[in-house]
Amino acid sequence: YMRDENKSTIYVDLSGLVDLKDFEEYNEEIRSSLDKMTLYASNRKTSGNIANITSNYSEGDIEGYEEIIIASIDSSFENILSNNFIVIESVNQISNTASNELLINIGYAIKNQHMGEYGYPEMPNIWEYYDMESNNFISYLIGVSIEFEFDFSIPNSMQQYIFRYYANPLSNVENITSLESGYKEMTKQNFEDFSNTISNKFGIYTTAQNVSR
Repeated sequence: YMRDENKSTIYVDLSGLVDLKDFEEYNEEIRSSLDKMTLYASNRKTSGNIANITSNYSEGDIEGYEEIIIASIDSSFENILSNNFIVIESVNQISNTASNELLINIGYAIKNQHMGEYGYPEMPNIWEYYDMESNNFISYLIGVSIEFEFDFSIPNSMQQYIFRYYANPLSNVENITSLESGYKEMTKQNFEDFSNTISNKFGIYTTAQNVSR
């Protein structure tokens, strides 16, 4: 298509929303069950020891995290074809490009991470935040998960490439200096997780830099 239409640019449109809720917004049964779990495991209840995610979550770094995905797409195409053969550019509005342009739409929703893998689909997954120097417990944090939807189609064609992916933070969220930085790191790791998945889908898997698995 790019050859026939004399095109060398693929546009990427990322759009997302933040849909988070605090621990108090879960029903009493879920809160009580999690209290029992942490009381058994760590001798403390979750209630009264968990920070509000909505007041500590910052969207200020989202644009930088989106660049991780754009760079991954660019790298994937350059590994398939010659360097600089294809240009990847970001757009803010779909209407910014003509109808015959190649466009990758990536929508995402930032949500609470849940314990679905442990058989508790409605229960929030929580993380422990400790003081780095004294190693004293400070607070529980609600995990952050991101639901991504990737949609790439060829104009005037039935060919489509669509997949959904639920990204989660890695097993270790380290070097946290504040509640806000904890949520920033989780969010960043979600974008890196999806970035690696894109590379894997294209058949060229690379692990994001500075992230251990």
